[in-house]
Amino acid sequence: MRFRKLRIAWSIVCGIACLLLIALWVRSYLRIDWVFYLDSSSYTNVASARGNVGIWYDSPPPAVLLLNLAKGWHFTSDPTPPPSRGIWRPSMNTVWIPHWVLVAICAVFGAAPWLRWRFSLRTMLVATTLVAVVLGAIVYATRQ
Repeated sequence: MRFRKLRIAWSIVCGIACLLLIALWVRSYLRIDWVFYLDSSSYTNVASARGNVGIWYDSPPPAVLLLNLAKGWHFTSDPTPPPSRGIWRPSMNTVWIPHWVLVAICAVFGAAPWLRWRFSLRTMLVATTLVAVVLGAIVYATRQ
């Protein structure tokens, strides 16, 4: 009960973040929202479109952007093209994360301070071994 007010505040912040992400999720089917940073050597972009959040980085930035836009932060919003025109893909080097994953992560972070974290050394060693096995399997699968 030492940090009860801090736990409540953290849960409220995570709950508000969940609600805002859900609103962005719904909006992503109507509009494509872009937040990007442009300077002379790089172009970093985060977009929300069709239930996904895309993140990509280009270095050097496209010449068209350097000619038409000022350096710094920008926000734009465009109508989502109809699904009949194919899948919308702005770049080949884009990481797409579904909105539901971000909502779930916010919900877990909001609930985590209320869970009791009591475990033994044996439990910690078993969990560490499982994480090492899973990471080893991922490395093995990517090298095949």
